[in-house]
Amino acid sequence: MPQNTATAARNQEIRAWADTNATTTYGATYRAEFTASNCTAAIGLSTTTVANILRGRDLNPPPSMSNRSSRRRALAGSASRALGDSRRFGVEIEFLGIARTRVEAALRSGDLPSGWSVKSDLSVHGGSGYGLELVSPPLRGEDGIDSVRRACRWLRENGASVNSSCGLHVHHEARDLGAPGIARVARIYTDHQELLNWLVSPSRRGGASGTTFAQPMARRDIEFTESHLPSLVAHTRYLAVNVNSYGRHGTVELRQHQGTLNTQKVEAWIRLGQGLCDAAAEQTRVSETGLRGLLQRLRVDEDAAAFLLGRALQFNAPSSAVGS
Repeated sequence: MPQNTATAARNQEIRAWADTNATTTYGATYRAEFTASNCTAAIGLSTTTVANILRGRDLNPPPSMSNRSSRRRALAGSASRALGDSRRFGVEIEFLGIARTRVEAALRSGDLPSGWSVKSDLSVHGGSGYGLELVSPPLRGEDGIDSVRRACRWLRENGASVNSSCGLHVHHEARDLGAPGIARVARIYTDHQELLNWLVSPSRRGGASGTTFAQPMARRDIEFTESHLPSLVAHTRYLAVNVNSYGRHGTVELRQHQGTLNTQKVEAWIRLGQGLCDAAAEQTRVSETGLRGLLQRLRVDEDAAAFLLGRALQFNAPSSAVGS
C-alpha cells in the first residue's frame, strides 16, 4: 500500500538525518541504540510497536484528554497524572517573521490571550533581523494549556516562524521545592540527560550550535549548585536547567527544547517539566535506563508520554528501521 504524503516525508527526513549523522558520535550512537534487537531496552517499547510508530501508525497521537485509546495507554503506561492547578508554569516562545508592532496590536485587541507580553530577543536571528519572544503570565492547569494553544495558533496563523536560533523555555513554580528541591530537579535532569536528549532536536544537544543558551548541566554544575545551598546559584543561567531563575522568579526554568509553534510539542514539554518538579517535591527516586520508564516514573500524562515517545523515535531512529 503506498504511503500517504506526510508519512513519506517524515520517513525521508528520518533517513536523511541518519545518513547525514551516521559518522558522528550521536549518529553512530543512535544507529546502534535503535536496532531491532535492543530498542525495547533502550526506549521501552516492543519492536512491533516501534515499527508501527515509524510507519506513522501511532506517531504523534492527538492530545485529546477525553478520548484516550488503549493503544496510547500501551505506549505510555497507566501510572500518569493529570495536570493539576497547584504548580503554575510560564512559557517563553522565541520566533521570527512578525513585526513587534503587530504582536503588540494583537495583545491590545485581545487576539492574543490576556496577560501575555512580547519583547525583543537578540539571541534569535535570521531573515530580516533579530527575533521576538512571546512571554506568558503565570498559568495554571488545563486553562493554562488552553492559553498556550491559543497563543501558538495565533503565531502560526499570522506568519511566525522558528529556526535553529530559537528556543522554547518553560518556567515551573518552585516555591514549594526550596533550594534542595531545585537541586533535585537539576540532578534528575542531568542524570537522565541522554534520555532527554532523545526528545529534542539534534541541534539542542550537547556541543551543537543551538545549545549556546541551553548548555547541558555537567556534574560540576550540579556540585557547584549543591555546594552553594541554600543560596541556589549556578555559574550561568544559560543551562538546560536554569536554577538561577529561582532567586528572581521563584521558578526553575527548562531551556533545552528547540523553538516551536507546535502546540503538541509545547504542551508535552510543559507536562514533562511539571512531572519532573512534582517528582522532586515528592522526593521520588528516579533512576531509569529507558525513556518510557522515565516518563512513567515522572507520571507524565498518557497522551503527552505517547507523543514524546513518538518524537524520540522520529528524531533518532536509524534509516534501516524506517518502514517503507
